[in-house]
Amino acid sequence: MAFVGSVGLGGARAGQGRRCVSMKVQTLPTAVRLQSLRSSVNSPVGKVRSRAPFNVNDALEYLLSRGVRVDAVEVGRSVMEVLREMHVEESTVLAGLLRGMPLTEVEISNMFGEETLEVWRRDREFCGMMLANPLDTPKLSLVSMIGDFQCLVIELAHAVASLRHLPMSSLSKKTKEHLQQILKVHVPLADTLGMNSVHAELEELAFMHLYPEEYDEMCVLVGERLEKYGSLLRDTIKEMELALANLPQFQKVSSFRVYGRIKNCFSIYRKMLSKELKFEEVMDFVALRVILNPKSGVPEKDACERVMREVTKRWKIVEGTKRDYINNPKDNGYQSLHATILPKGLPMEVQVRTERMHECSEIGSAAHYNYKFEGLHQLI
Repeated sequence: MAFVGSVGLGGARAGQGRRCVSMKVQTLPTAVRLQSLRSSVNSPVGKVRSRAPFNVNDALEYLLSRGVRVDAVEVGRSVMEVLREMHVEESTVLAGLLRGMPLTEVEISNMFGEETLEVWRRDREFCGMMLANPLDTPKLSLVSMIGDFQCLVIELAHAVASLRHLPMSSLSKKTKEHLQQILKVHVPLADTLGMNSVHAELEELAFMHLYPEEYDEMCVLVGERLEKYGSLLRDTIKEMELALANLPQFQKVSSFRVYGRIKNCFSIYRKMLSKELKFEEVMDFVALRVILNPKSGVPEKDACERVMREVTKRWKIVEGTKRDYINNPKDNGYQSLHATILPKGLPMEVQVRTERMHECSEIGSAAHYNYKFEGLHQLI
């Protein structure tokens, strides 16, 4: 299933967000939304390097002037926001925005440049193939069918944008099938490409719409546990910062930052089911991330190990929880050092990695690869 066109699942009407999810659109009258969109095209948001006659903001204004529906342009704006977060080139951002828009090839070439037209043509072929061969197979089938990274990230961006704009209402059979397809195909694909932020948003929003009762139950449990962990997390971050404050004076680390991460509802739910755990037995519910920059010439692993040694001096480590994903990366390329500590007797996972590793974990293959490489299956 490709998200052909600009509206995608269930139309582009904005819905009311549930607890624990920050929906990125709001229900507004069309006139207000049109004014908002026209104002946004002059804002600094979304500025990317331009090699085409039109940049991304100009593209929004042009689509509105061509009579494209406001709701379709809103979804298109979400698509380009997702693609910007992937740090892809403007031709890919524009091609993602223009998917399914009523423009001719001559128009696209004149208005947005030959690079955009080239990506747009390949994406059109991709959409045609997906319509002719609906996906009912796992992620490897999708990857083996297409060797074009740009088309894959556009597909993922449209999946995210469609979920952001899916209204909170009863779902049709077709929409439920689309959501299940996202969980079966697009979520694993994002994981394969190492795009953790896309992966997390897709599964969380699909879970929220497909299983609203289970989602609400998880939100209640998470909320109750956050009340218990909130102050502890803040205190542990401060303590960690103090513990590592002198590290820049050592030979290996030039700088670092510390922040907390709360595991999303779907990840917790899936872990509880797969490992037959109670909610309170999920030990990585809260994680503390230390993101560092090694000094020049210092291997990343050495710098990360230096920080982890400092962590183990300060806190008791839960036996069997240390993981070295730097020497032994996950299948999607994820690298980090993990261990679970027990501040005040409560479990909290610590993740230590470099800025480069962190960027790769968030946007995955987009951080590594030239978008014109051949054979995406090489990543698998």
